Amino acid sequence: MRTLFLVLEETPSVKHLKRAFREKGFTIKVLDLKKLSLLSGKNGTELLNGSVDFEKINCVFLKAGLKLTQFAEPLLDEFEKRNIYCQVKTKSNFISTNEPLQLAVLNKFNIKMPRTMVFGSPEPIKSQAEKFSYPVQFKAFRRGEKTMSMLVETERSLISIAKSLRAEQDAIIVREFIEGDVDESAIIGDKVFSIRRKFEGGILQPMKKAKSVKLSQAEKETAIHSAHICGYDIANVKMCKGYVLKVKPLLKINTFNKITGEDLYEETADLFRQKALERKKKGKK
Repeated sequence: MRTLFLVLEETPSVKHLKRAFREKGFTIKVLDLKKLSLLSGKNGTELLNGSVDFEKINCVFLKAGLKLTQFAEPLLDEFEKRNIYCQVKTKSNFISTNEPLQLAVLNKFNIKMPRTMVFGSPEPIKSQAEKFSYPVQFKAFRRGEKTMSMLVETERSLISIAKSLRAEQDAIIVREFIEGDVDESAIIGDKVFSIRRKFEGGILQPMKKAKSVKLSQAEKETAIHSAHICGYDIANVKMCKGYVLKVKPLLKINTFNKITGEDLYEETADLFRQKALERKKKGKK
């Protein structure tokens, strides 16, 4: 089984993953993502790099970062066409880099989330402010970047903020604040590894102070479903009291390993082995 690691740099976590993959019987090649090119023409799209024969690759572990969305998405589309397994699916980068879009996608599948409204300009907020239970989280976006994020305690304060904003925002999110401990779950396929960050004195404690926790079966299913909806077989799903707050690529694996006592590198390699064998049965060499 042959796996290509497409990464921007060979970090310690990538080295741990390489070790785990080799222990599962994989042949590994690491390629700097910046050295790969896509060439599109009338005969289709080519993946250009002289050192890699993509016809012989079973799986790709992609660690591109969300800032490379414009390159990663057509790349993911090519992997899908070639039946090459990748833990990241098409459209996942678009969904993760656009928070209002992620909210809309999760809502479409009836994922339990705090009551949220997305506005295209500040003006309509004034007439909707009375409909929220306070406090609320307020976030403003412009040109794909978050320009403002704060906790707003009262209806009057929300209206005041809306009046002070210029109308050139791309999107504004107002979400009812769920106060409580936050569960962060590492999703790897259909497995869930969770840690809990305490909310004390109005402050969410840092991740390094989190404790291992077991979610209910319903919460596990929600976390897995949310990750898959957003295009990830491997992800971090943040929840509070069963409400999904955010889905993002899984980072800080070492922190999860230390707190849970599990080896998420090995779990990742197991997932890739399972997917590679499934594709082998379907005829992918």
